[in-house]
Amino acid sequence: MTFDLYFAARDGAAPPELADIQSWFESRPNFSLQGPNRTQAFYEHKDTDVYFWLDCGPDVDAVDGLPPNRPPILSFTLNQPRPSFFAMEAVNELAPLSEAFALDVIDPQSDQSDYMGFDGEGIFDSYDRSSSVILTLLSREVGYAAKPVPRETLHYLWRWNSMRGELQSTLGGGIFVPKIMLFDDHGEPKTGIVWTDGIPVIIPDCELICVYRDALAPQDGTHAKDGELSLAFIAHDELQHRWPAHFKSFADEFAVLMTTYRDTPSDLRSALVSLPAGENHDLQRADGVVDAQWLDTSEA
Repeated sequence: MTFDLYFAARDGAAPPELADIQSWFESRPNFSLQGPNRTQAFYEHKDTDVYFWLDCGPDVDAVDGLPPNRPPILSFTLNQPRPSFFAMEAVNELAPLSEAFALDVIDPQSDQSDYMGFDGEGIFDSYDRSSSVILTLLSREVGYAAKPVPRETLHYLWRWNSMRGELQSTLGGGIFVPKIMLFDDHGEPKTGIVWTDGIPVIIPDCELICVYRDALAPQDGTHAKDGELSLAFIAHDELQHRWPAHFKSFADEFAVLMTTYRDTPSDLRSALVSLPAGENHDLQRADGVVDAQWLDTSEA
């Protein structure tokens, strides 16, 4: 299932040239033009895991019910169900597109009957409502088992991952800014980061710390089998409790911790080596979870 939007030139405005639209997409980060005629603009953000696509020119596949006097020149597609931050990031990209080419938009998921000016909040609200409906249908028709995550947790993850590249550039190479990922903990998605060998790191608010030991891998052969990574998982809340001298608060808005050293202290190195190898948690794809409130709504 998909969430779709269609764009047409505003009343009285000339439709933009396909070449101009293609040039605009080429100038934007995270977009790539695909297809034999380069008429599909695929968006993929490696840090946030958000993806969607737009078709333009002759490849726009319109649906019934669109105003016949205003053929669409762009169509937008986002798979559903996807976390709400997929729609938030999409809105952030579609707004400047609409402004650059004087485009109106129509939302087939709503009761909208004609093209209107771009309304990012309205589009997000429509996505929000339709996602809850789709989850209900998938649950009833095919037994789809959604993996819910609280919306505030998903939005924190998204905001952090959106800014981590810029923060890494600001702080430089002396300290690592990790991506918040989702780990599968016995079927329950939990947020976490990977921390390698106790290197200097910024640690955002999350549930799990995956300690990856490469240089610090135990040598007694009891922590990992041949060919396996040496991993240990600890709770985020344990960091300051276990090693209070090695962490300090940083960026209160994000409840972030920062290591206090440039070179990993010997006592911390020894502690990380001695951590028992816990049960590994597989990575959970971001597009495989949903906002928990959608389930609350659909089950009401």
